[in-house]
Amino acid sequence: MGYTVKDLLESNNFSEMQLISDDSGIGREIKGVRIIEVPDMEKFLGGGELLLTSMRAYEATEEDAFLYHLKEFDKKQVSGFIVKCCQRTEHLKRLFDILMEFSQEHHLPVIEIPENLYFWKIIKYIVLQLCDIETAKLKYFKMTHDNLSNILLNVIDSRESIERIFFLISTMLGNPVGIYNADGICLFLSNSETQDFRIEKNITEYKPGIITRYQYLCQKRKNTNYIEYIKKLNIFERQEMYFVVSEQNEPLDFVALENIIITLQFSLIRHVMEENLEKRYLRDLEYRLLNGSLSNDEENEVAGMLGLNDAEIYRVVTFRMDTMKNMGKFTNAQIKEIELVENEIIRYLPREHIFSQTNQIVYIHRETEQETGLEFRKKLEKLQQTIQEFLVNKGVEIDFLIGIGKTVTGYHELKESFKSSKIALKYLEEGKTEEEIIKIFEIKHLASKKKAKLCIEIAKTEEKFVNKESNSIAIYIGMAFCPTRCFYCSFAANTIVGNKKLVNPYLQALIKEISAMKKYVNDRKLNIESVYFGGGTPTAVNNEEFEAVMKEVYEAFVKDKNLKEFTVECGRPDSITSEKLQTMKTYDVTRISINPQTMNDDTLKMIGRGHTSAQVIEKFNLARSMGFNDINMDMIIGLPGEGIKEVLHTKNEILKLKPDSLTVHGLSLKRASILYENFILWNQRL
Repeated sequence: MGYTVKDLLESNNFSEMQLISDDSGIGREIKGVRIIEVPDMEKFLGGGELLLTSMRAYEATEEDAFLYHLKEFDKKQVSGFIVKCCQRTEHLKRLFDILMEFSQEHHLPVIEIPENLYFWKIIKYIVLQLCDIETAKLKYFKMTHDNLSNILLNVIDSRESIERIFFLISTMLGNPVGIYNADGICLFLSNSETQDFRIEKNITEYKPGIITRYQYLCQKRKNTNYIEYIKKLNIFERQEMYFVVSEQNEPLDFVALENIIITLQFSLIRHVMEENLEKRYLRDLEYRLLNGSLSNDEENEVAGMLGLNDAEIYRVVTFRMDTMKNMGKFTNAQIKEIELVENEIIRYLPREHIFSQTNQIVYIHRETEQETGLEFRKKLEKLQQTIQEFLVNKGVEIDFLIGIGKTVTGYHELKESFKSSKIALKYLEEGKTEEEIIKIFEIKHLASKKKAKLCIEIAKTEEKFVNKESNSIAIYIGMAFCPTRCFYCSFAANTIVGNKKLVNPYLQALIKEISAMKKYVNDRKLNIESVYFGGGTPTAVNNEEFEAVMKEVYEAFVKDKNLKEFTVECGRPDSITSEKLQTMKTYDVTRISINPQTMNDDTLKMIGRGHTSAQVIEKFNLARSMGFNDINMDMIIGLPGEGIKEVLHTKNEILKLKPDSLTVHGLSLKRASILYENFILWNQRL
């Protein structure tokens, strides 16, 4: 006879254990040990196991079903039950009574333990009695892995998953555990005694007495008699966290800890991704509220989600980070610093209405009687100096600028506070000198002299083109489909092949909106100066669908309007047909775009364009032959795998065609693009 229930009771290792059934079954041999995690646990048993349960797995189980599971356990010849005395509901108390009745009838021993005695302490002890030390380690490792994986795979909500994993971790390790951010602020804790975390001077590297894949640190807190073991976690190489185990009760089990860290990292990555998605969604809604692209009803709905009130006074503050020395694009390291800047801003201002977009952080400030406008400006001046010093001390070449909007009442007027792009132009129109404008930028908007001069230069250039008549407008129409999705694209466009069912409903909705906008324009006697049909790719739909939309556009915005320009962005040569070009001629299109982006076929294939350079040339010549005398072409510099040689080849091939204009873009890393997902996030996960 091997190790029995009687041996366990007589071991004196667990004085809290109490046999609450009769002793007729204590001679049963224990062939394994498992925690009951699901109601149909019998499916996962090999036979002869001692089962540990708090009964919580049966909270939603009917009495008849519970009795069925007990009968199945008996068929597996389980050696008995260890039950925690924590049946808090009447239903669980009744199930416990059924368990006792069944156990008495079938001579199954039932042992009761207090709630504060951890199952994993018992499991570890029993496994060591059943196997040699090396086999016991392997079995224990697998059991911890299986239990953690069960939570990871079956709990949908990421926060609930982490909370349940934390509970399981604390029971496995028998010690309090916590997750802290880089500033030492507690994010998750296994008990209610929340405290901040700090690195002590006595911290050292620690190597456990097992083969491990991780590096640990350990330290002793001041005024404590226990050791803290620390594992530094990097989430996407952008969020630093510390997983801390305080060795207060039990010697730390590093075998279990190896599995714990793997599971914890997956859970935290998932949690951070879900938080970022939710944050991005709210950020986009907030930005649309500020830029005025929502209807009145939509503004009401978004304001409700964001907790904004139509009777309160607000002011929009824009924090902008500009690269020094006219470097233009932000490096990946600088983008990380911008995220650090956002965290620094949150130290000074409420988190709830702060959101970032690339190099811009926007804050919606709620005015209060306790703080005057002057006091708020002084706070921002101090914040600007603090952040700029923070960046300089880190050797980051970024200018930190602050633009302060005017105060407005209610969320419907927030867009007025947000408008800042025409400030320099407005000051020029008021007749102010350049010196006066620079002074305004420095004092009111906390901008450097260099940036103020740049704004003036841009304003002077824009003045030649900016519309002077308040009733003159330009119309933009968007097509939400493309032949394929380019890997750098972040626009709201989908591949037409995979979304055929959406094409007709979308076109019907687009035509309905064109009709409504036509009425809006006519009712207000607005003068349309130009129309731009972009996307997506307008020519991605078939010939008949394209003709139907173009007819609606022409009737609503072009016919008898004396436009300065009507542009259709054909974009993708693989979507251009002679029929579509003829439709554009019929409906008075004056300018088209045929955009190769590169004339290197290997690159075209790699970025998902779905056409060749030969097709670009073919469709360009077709458009010329049909009378189009204003054709734009686009190219992108910085595509993966392309250097000066490839860029010059593209430039030379395009110039041979003699387009009427050439637009040159620098490759931009957009968060909604496949490029960001596949190349940035994936590499960070690795």
